[in-house]
Amino acid sequence: MGGDAERLIGLLFRQQAGRLVSVLTRRYGYEHIDMAMDVVQDTFLSALSAWRKGGVPYRPEAWLMRVAINNMLNALKKAKSDLERRTVLMYGEVCDSEVSEKEIGDSQLTLLLFCCGLDIPQRTRIMLTLHYLCGMSYAEIAGGMLMHVEAVKKSIFRNKEALKNFRADHDYQGSGLQRQIPVLLKTLYLLFNEGYKTTCRTVGVDLECCYNAMQLTLLIAERKKDGRLHALLALMFFHAARFPARMDGSENWITLKEQDRSLWSRELIAEGYFHLRRARELTDYADSYYLQALISSLHCAAANFIDTPWHRIVFLYRQLEALDKESVGYTLNRIIAQSYIDAVGLLEELDTLALRCRGPNLLSFYLAKAFLHQRDDKSRALTFYEAAWSLTASAVDRRYIERQIEAMRRLSGP
Repeated sequence: MGGDAERLIGLLFRQQAGRLVSVLTRRYGYEHIDMAMDVVQDTFLSALSAWRKGGVPYRPEAWLMRVAINNMLNALKKAKSDLERRTVLMYGEVCDSEVSEKEIGDSQLTLLLFCCGLDIPQRTRIMLTLHYLCGMSYAEIAGGMLMHVEAVKKSIFRNKEALKNFRADHDYQGSGLQRQIPVLLKTLYLLFNEGYKTTCRTVGVDLECCYNAMQLTLLIAERKKDGRLHALLALMFFHAARFPARMDGSENWITLKEQDRSLWSRELIAEGYFHLRRARELTDYADSYYLQALISSLHCAAANFIDTPWHRIVFLYRQLEALDKESVGYTLNRIIAQSYIDAVGLLEELDTLALRCRGPNLLSFYLAKAFLHQRDDKSRALTFYEAAWSLTASAVDRRYIERQIEAMRRLSGP
């Protein structure tokens, strides 16, 4: 039972931590958000101990919510500050631990909109949201935002005082929602990407992280008609459709070329096309999320890898490059896509990007160099795969690169 309890705790933490923090802060004050974070951590530790001994309760989510609320009240009672003691007096020592899905959804959305509307730099708003609402670690945020872990820590610590500016009488889901959509989109996109390909965990895909991002995006789309939200949802659904085929039973990556397309979810692909149509209906221009969704839709529509319309995909990546001239990632992806048509001149173009690549992009740069070389220069490909291996902290990525290194060594000869 111990192993089962640990696996379930890990799964529920991704799924429930942000929900718990949202409810606790909405009920007891956003000025106590650090306390709420500590309480949630302690609640999961209590669950691990209790469930190992007595088994998993019938409704584990309700158990976690009840214990978190009781722990929060106890923490507030024991706190030294007058503000925290007054909070207990205001709400009472006994509080209803039955929390409806509506309250949870409203709590999550309010915290999301509040954080995204803070009067601090956009980058910092995104970091605070990912940390407090989504439960992402400093390392995960750093990986997604191409930053150093210490810089993320310092930024969150310096700016968390802004969370005390929450106004209980303000309608955070009202008039300010439209203005905050760009930050919301960026935050949810980063959250989904961290789940789609984790940067600091032993698993390659964090399904709960992805589904959490999708759920939050759907919550906002229900309240606001905006084509950009539906474009992001389309991208998420197209990616989620391929999850069953992306990894084998030993947590190893399966490349797009090798994936069993019969495992792709037709239902999720259909949802992706629904949101793509809604995006087209609600906006008259193609933003980066819409273009990425179009690329994913082309992959999903191809019956097999050979039938992939690479010319159209290259064209769409060029549109993305034009929209965001600072992004190296789009160019790296376009070069790989273009190599399936004609590789002439691509190595030279790739070399021009070397000085602009850092963090995860540097890893992608070396992998792209290795991929382009492996057709006609196995020893050079081996060199770049070894360089890529030294840069990744992901166990799943390391195993993938090790397989490529082994293959290049065999093909290179003695």
